[in-house]
Amino acid sequence: MKFNASVLKDIIAGITPLSVKRLYWKSMRSAAFSGVFKDFAEAGDEHPWESEGWIELSRQKLQAALSGAPLDGYLGLTAETINELSGEKTIKVLDFAGGTGFVYYRIFPFLAAPDNVLWHVVDNATLIDMGRSHKTERHRLAFFETLPPALDNNYDVVYINASLQYIDDHVGLLKKLLTYRPRCIILTRLLAGDIKTYVTSQINVGWHKTPCRFLNAREIISFFDQEGFDVLKSAPNRAECLSGHYDKSIPTAMRIPCSMDIVFRRR
Repeated sequence: MKFNASVLKDIIAGITPLSVKRLYWKSMRSAAFSGVFKDFAEAGDEHPWESEGWIELSRQKLQAALSGAPLDGYLGLTAETINELSGEKTIKVLDFAGGTGFVYYRIFPFLAAPDNVLWHVVDNATLIDMGRSHKTERHRLAFFETLPPALDNNYDVVYINASLQYIDDHVGLLKKLLTYRPRCIILTRLLAGDIKTYVTSQINVGWHKTPCRFLNAREIISFFDQEGFDVLKSAPNRAECLSGHYDKSIPTAMRIPCSMDIVFRRR
């Protein structure tokens, strides 16, 4: 009898005790990148974002976000930018693939004018239901399973955290998001640098692999320049060190030491 590898993993996952799974998920948080492929299809996809491991990690991240710990890194940059834009008027933020809304919950105590920030999260039903359960009257937060119609909605900010690299047609997505006429685009934990753009396979949280794309940073900057945006802020995200997470199939010249954060502002 022939077994599909993905199905076999699901069977093993189903009979493994939760305590063992949690140890496994913890060990897999530092993702491994393997292979260089021509496209997402060649890299293969075992859909980790639908796995029990990803849901469990999302739950843990949400709980951590509610702790009120000091901000730094990409979260500090995000809060700083939102505060600069919302000081004197109400702004709308579209958080694409924002999961449980954990970034909003995390930065909420540090918003200078929280009543001026309307935050909309787009993701799947499981994650947004989890996030919605923590919403209170103080939070100007809404959740959507699909992108709202652009004709009826403009957003001041489009925010994408650690997600653009997992979108096959990332240029098509960016063009669609630009139809909301944002003043700012915030990209955090972006897999980009002074490298040639390529597709690899990432062993992510849980039992599955997923294709992801490392991007040439100059190509991203050039794309937004042609769309009328300048770089407002840019910084390496040194907290997300990637140096030890490549296998030997990825040439040294195609590796970046860490992810990066970029804020674009419309001219």
